[in-house]
Amino acid sequence: MAAMFDVGDTVRAWGVFKAATFTVTAGVPAATYALADPTTVTLLVQEPDGTQTSHTHGGGGVSKHSTGAFYRDIALTAAGTWRLRWAGTGAAAAAEETLFLVREQATA
Repeated sequence: MAAMFDVGDTVRAWGVFKAATFTVTAGVPAATYALADPTTVTLLVQEPDGTQTSHTHGGGGVSKHSTGAFYRDIALTAAGTWRLRWAGTGAAAAAEETLFLVREQATA
């Protein structure tokens, strides 16, 4: 089930990136994962009306919390389904998409 928020809320969206190290010991393959910074980090935000806005790390609205962990605060101004896509390139190349629902404001 998708997360539910209300119009007027602000959510903190997190993008977390890990790089894999692969080894073979006694013929058995294994992988370990550690937080790592991608070369570029992009967050695409799609609002319920279809408007898309791209944010990047390094001056484009995405902040770095620590190695491999990035975030952006998003003000929820419209009801409906919001979609987010984090993407990283380079050594920690990965992408992840998520969605959440925003409820209409109750009328008084």
